Amino acid sequence: MTADDDIATYLRGQLRLRGIGGDTPLAEVLDAVMALEVEGVPAEQIGKWRKATDRASWRIRPPDRETWGTTPAQQAEMARLAGSVVHPGATKQ
Repeated sequence: MTADDDIATYLRGQLRLRGIGGDTPLAEVLDAVMALEVEGVPAEQIGKWRKATDRASWRIRPPDRETWGTTPAQQAEMARLAGSVVHPGATKQ
């Protein structure tokens, strides 16, 4: 992800917060885009956020994809997150 991607994400998020969706009339979309243009994009703040996020993510060890989801505890957690009933063989910890 690049700074340009972060800015595009910021703008899309701001449009969504303003209620802009796929069915919004073009005039309303353009009004919201104009307001965002006048307000400006906090590029410096977005850049600081990206650097902090990148540094934090480098410290995180990725999960072991070969064994993920094979332990009873992981299966129980996934069932809880998915709103499913815990498999009879799984135990909660």
